[in-house]
Amino acid sequence: LVTAEFDIAWTACTAAFARLQAKLGFQDPKGAHLPLSLRPEEYPVWFKYGRQSAGPPIRSHESFLRRLGAWWWSMQPASRGSDGRLRSSAAADWSKILTPGQNGIYLVLCGLLWVGIAIFEAEEQSLLADWSALVDDVAWVLQRDPDVPGAAESASPKKRLGNSLSARPKKRAKV
Repeated sequence: LVTAEFDIAWTACTAAFARLQAKLGFQDPKGAHLPLSLRPEEYPVWFKYGRQSAGPPIRSHESFLRRLGAWWWSMQPASRGSDGRLRSSAAADWSKILTPGQNGIYLVLCGLLWVGIAIFEAEEQSLLADWSALVDDVAWVLQRDPDVPGAAESASPKKRLGNSLSARPKKRAKV
């Protein structure tokens, strides 16, 4: 994901994704996945053929981007309106959308990557504005502070580190 350098918005989105995954301890919880309702049909095909880096065959990038956007908006918390604005001051529940692992938010970024490749290889320049708007929104959501189960435990290192070099045990002297 990070190796594709389409534009600054994509770079910001993938950086936000990497920070979120680090915060969640790069976990891949068994059974965790984004909602299946409205998920574009290309994903199961991609899964079936081993998630090849080239992505699934996409007949129409315009149709795929529209369906990807519909899936994205269907996952938003209830406190977020269809215009993208938070409708209440209460904390939004981002856990449904900020699911870690290979079947989580990563799938949305993969879909954006597939369309981005088509756009920046000059096949689908007409999709740039819609793609950029979705990339910006995904990046904005990735920057939310998630209250995702397991995030607190994963945010702290597994090993206990000393506060200074002097806290480390000294080597034994040679005899």
